Amino acid sequence: MKNLTPPLCNGINKFKEIVENKQNPRKTRLLELVPRIRDCYTSYESNKFNLEGITPLFNGGGNDQEKEDLLHCYSQKNVNLDKLKKEIKENQPHEISGTCQYCGIDSSHSFDHYLPQEDFSEYSVMPLNLIPCCRVCNSNKGAIWLRNHKRQIINLYFDQVPSQQFLFGEILFENHIPTIHFS
Repeated sequence: MKNLTPPLCNGINKFKEIVENKQNPRKTRLLELVPRIRDCYTSYESNKFNLEGITPLFNGGGNDQEKEDLLHCYSQKNVNLDKLKKEIKENQPHEISGTCQYCGIDSSHSFDHYLPQEDFSEYSVMPLNLIPCCRVCNSNKGAIWLRNHKRQIINLYFDQVPSQQFLFGEILFENHIPTIHFS
């Protein structure tokens, strides 16, 4: 497991590019959200080491149409979203590019929304919230990132990953059946 390189692109500009490919009336509604999304992105960047303190834009309700529009930015095919994903992956160091850094086993063909898009739709296409990973790790994490106000999942962009080995595995065979003991 190694740290990933955070995307260097301007998040709000990427949001606007993705919105430009939408059809009206969704496009108009999303463009009206730009000032609020800009504030959310600024808050995320200011609190990147304390993301458990971030409050969802639609905390306790809100406009279902706006939330649906924001989720649509990620869920529907979009050439600018594809460009953003490619840019994020190409920004990673060559030696770890394409490998899921959560498990180190599979290739990164998916993106984890660090702040789950079900609760934080405003960050559904924010570059700093999109972490390349494999589909298995992405589905295992789901929306469980916070428990008792403490983060449960490492943020591979901002949390410092130790450079020394901290996980060890021992393979044991019992009746020709391998089992792994992790420590």
